[in-house]
Amino acid sequence: MKRIFSMALCAMLLLGLAPAASAAGSSAAEFALWRPGKTVQAGETFEVYVDIKNNPGFTGLSFALTFDKSKMECTEVTFGEATQGGLTADNTSVAEGVRIAVASSSSLKKNGRIATFAFRAKTTISEFGIGIGNVDFGVSSGEQLAY
Repeated sequence: MKRIFSMALCAMLLLGLAPAASAAGSSAAEFALWRPGKTVQAGETFEVYVDIKNNPGFTGLSFALTFDKSKMECTEVTFGEATQGGLTADNTSVAEGVRIAVASSSSLKKNGRIATFAFRAKTTISEFGIGIGNVDFGVSSGEQLAY
């Protein structure tokens, strides 16, 4: 798994996706994070979704889904329709939560589900504290897209 994640990150670097200045005139994409609206008991499973809309087309995307690992564990990551045609990787061993990466030699323009994250609650959870951080969202020229 770490090898696949490393390969995806290398592919992104080869595509020139290092952070750069924001692309002027880019339309802003919107990321949506969906989490349970109810308390989850210890031992129960639940899902969290990350979606994209107003997608201007990207060749690289990576972000961390951040959460408290003492309260929950991510058991599976399933990539969605917005990443079809791209090389995808996930790493559930990072300190902040889960890191995902998507790289493609052609622009991925679909709106919809980026990924579904399956979790198991370690304790009873009413405040989830799940967020998205460390986002890189760009095109092959190295320009970062607005979001």
